[in-house]
Amino acid sequence: MKRNFFLMGTLILFVVSGIFWSCQKEEIMNPEDGFMKKGKVVAMESTNDLTWEAGVCAGEEHQFCLEFPQDYLPNGNTTNTNVNVQIWNPELGDEGDWEQIFQGNFGSGPQCFDYEFPEAGTYILQYKIGGGGFSEKSVEVKNCFCSYEMTGAVVCDGFNRTATFTYTPEEDGWLKIQGGLTRWATNVEYEFSGYENLNSNASVGGWEGPVSACTEYTFIVNWEYVKTNGQNERTSEDGNVIGDWTAELLDAKNGNLIKLLVVDEMLCGDALYGYDPNEVVE
Repeated sequence: MKRNFFLMGTLILFVVSGIFWSCQKEEIMNPEDGFMKKGKVVAMESTNDLTWEAGVCAGEEHQFCLEFPQDYLPNGNTTNTNVNVQIWNPELGDEGDWEQIFQGNFGSGPQCFDYEFPEAGTYILQYKIGGGGFSEKSVEVKNCFCSYEMTGAVVCDGFNRTATFTYTPEEDGWLKIQGGLTRWATNVEYEFSGYENLNSNASVGGWEGPVSACTEYTFIVNWEYVKTNGQNERTSEDGNVIGDWTAELLDAKNGNLIKLLVVDEMLCGDALYGYDPNEVVE
């Protein structure tokens, strides 16, 4: 009886060991990517893609990464994948062309590279991972490094006057830029598309509207000087051509003042930088 129990136990142990060995043979884990099943490689799910983090700044290197899985030959051996990234360059050739910025053969992703865009704008990238055609993606590049700046300049040509102001904010907001001309101004024209004209008469003018961070805006005033003497003869300027001009950047949500800049009164030929009157040291 004991001998029968011993034989039965041995038989059960043999059967269980055989099943366990069979399962071991059926699935052998591949530590790189996926597993081997019955001698064939089954890759884990993965998507070929070109990725990058948000906040691409002009003049600064930014990292881009190609995501793709390890590729295998039919015999189960690993093989490299060819990758290629190009950027559309409108200055190449007569009508523009693609310019290669990254290429190589790699086992698997992510494979990353750095690229610097020279200026703000929208750029088109195309990439190819392995066989097949290219896929396209657009990159929005911003000016991330700037400071508040305002300039003013006056040019006089006979009795014609032109004042040009530029303004660059550090952050988004609502801009009010305004100031006064001297007396005897006529035929006044304010040039800036899309902004509301704030002038109430020929000698006071300005604009208001939304502005974006690190973007330069230009505002132009053209007018004619018409002062005459007692003999009804036109005379030249005897004082300032244009008065103080201010640029107020307001919070677009609550209207609170973010930054104030002032350009002082100017004569013909003057070119001045704006300043924050709250930061002037006496």
